[in-house]
Amino acid sequence: MIARNALHSRRGSFKDRRGVAMVEFALTLPMLMLLYLGSVQLTSALSCYRKLGATGRFVADLISQDTATTPGEINYVLQAAQVIMAPYASKQLTVRVTSIKTDQTNLGTVQWSSALNGTALRRGTIVSVPEGLAPGDRFLIYVETSYQFRLLGPLKLFNPVLLADRFYMSPRQSRQVACDTCG
Repeated sequence: MIARNALHSRRGSFKDRRGVAMVEFALTLPMLMLLYLGSVQLTSALSCYRKLGATGRFVADLISQDTATTPGEINYVLQAAQVIMAPYASKQLTVRVTSIKTDQTNLGTVQWSSALNGTALRRGTIVSVPEGLAPGDRFLIYVETSYQFRLLGPLKLFNPVLLADRFYMSPRQSRQVACDTCG
């Protein structure tokens, strides 16, 4: 009799499906969380990259509209670039704006350069210019932007991902944007 009741209770436990959904959920939850966090991080990184591009275009556009500039004016533009990157932390933002004089060999010579959270190029430094961008004896405003994007924010579980962009723009009001007191 006892053996018969034990056998019936075992058969009943195989038919009882009340906890199956909970077990399946517990098994799939880590994968679902990983998928969710990954999509949130990817969306945030893409948004940051778009803001980085807008920042570079803003700096290049504003500087290229002058006929001459000063280190103070450039500094104001670079400080405004930090505001464009909001809500992302500005201490990870690097912006370098450079005036380049090109020649026939797709090489350029730095006329002046200024940087935010980075190092400016020295006057006279030779840089390469993409082919066909500025043939001959021309001047360009070259802006490089980069941002150290940290995955999962303050948790610091992963190394930062470097997001970078660059822009070339011709001066609009004159042949060059002069800055006699710039480095």
